[in-house]
Amino acid sequence: MKVALVAPGSARCSSSFERRVQELAGGLARQGAEVEVVTQDTGVSSLRVSESDGVVTRRFPATARGLGFAVSPGLWEHVRQGAETWDVVHLHAGRGPFTVATRGVAFATRRLASGRLIFTPHAPIQRLLRWPYAPVVRAVLDRAAHIVPLSRAEADLIRDIFPKAAHRVQPMPLAVDAGAIHAARPVDYPGPVVLAGGPLGRQTERLIAAMASLDQRFRLVIPGRGPAVRRLQRYADDLEVSERVDFVGHTTPAVHYRWLRTARVLVTLAQEEPSGSELLEALAGGTSAVASDVAVNREAAAVADHAGVTLVAPECSPLELADAIAAVAETDVPSAARLRIPSGQVVAESMLALYRSLSGPGVAKGHASANGNGHRPVAHG
Repeated sequence: MKVALVAPGSARCSSSFERRVQELAGGLARQGAEVEVVTQDTGVSSLRVSESDGVVTRRFPATARGLGFAVSPGLWEHVRQGAETWDVVHLHAGRGPFTVATRGVAFATRRLASGRLIFTPHAPIQRLLRWPYAPVVRAVLDRAAHIVPLSRAEADLIRDIFPKAAHRVQPMPLAVDAGAIHAARPVDYPGPVVLAGGPLGRQTERLIAAMASLDQRFRLVIPGRGPAVRRLQRYADDLEVSERVDFVGHTTPAVHYRWLRTARVLVTLAQEEPSGSELLEALAGGTSAVASDVAVNREAAAVADHAGVTLVAPECSPLELADAIAAVAETDVPSAARLRIPSGQVVAESMLALYRSLSGPGVAKGHASANGNGHRPVAHG
């Protein structure tokens, strides 16, 4: 089976977006699928093609525009030409302004029967349905044979918003690449490390403010890039905690896992996230976590029986946050809880079964309309 994972991405995409796509690609290849990852990168000036562990990755050059989104005509043309040769195209939409990207992919995949298009939002559906993204996102949602969100909580939300598409919504299993996390070598770093999770924003400001109330031995490590970094650096200077706050830029999956193995506590406070995968990754690596008390984090914490996790109000004060960090830093994640967390291979097996179901009887008839005039349930067998 030939599978294309199309991940247009943007400068605002978190490293978790990249990790999810890479983990899925590797797992599918190990199951015998021919996998091609099609993505874009503002850091390259020409097409870069690489192959690793049976996965071919095509990284197209992109031109950054405005508030962080990028345009790559070469990517859309490659998808348009490859649409007839791939058995399945799995479109992954990251956070940030991606209207232009999604429009390009939607146009390019018109040559692909709608029964072979799968869509996974890597940002909360409420955000993707805001202006000006809504018309394009709705078109992709209507066209896709399956909508595969990253959590049950997000799946329930999509079903509520699009009741007519409820039968096409199937959440991806919660799982992490535990093998890669365990194999990562911790960074040589002084003191107990607090690792910031989620996108840079107001929640990062609160975490920086919490450092003023934490013991001087704690150090805060903040991954991520973009215009918010300079503002957050100034904020740390104003609070006189900059000597204990380090900004480490964009982290590849391998580097992120090293930081996870280094950290004593992961903090993720975002209120709108499509999954609690960052929380699960931390627990799998033996790192305790402080997370916002929202549906996706409750779902993830339940996988490990809530061991090593402290949930806090999404708008908790910096002092309350500092107290939670200090308390959870004294706890360990039991090995029994870590063993409950499914491996990324579970996701690959589930997705491959879903892809194969698209060639079952009745699919072509059920998805005859490429313009969203109705879908029948996909045949499984």
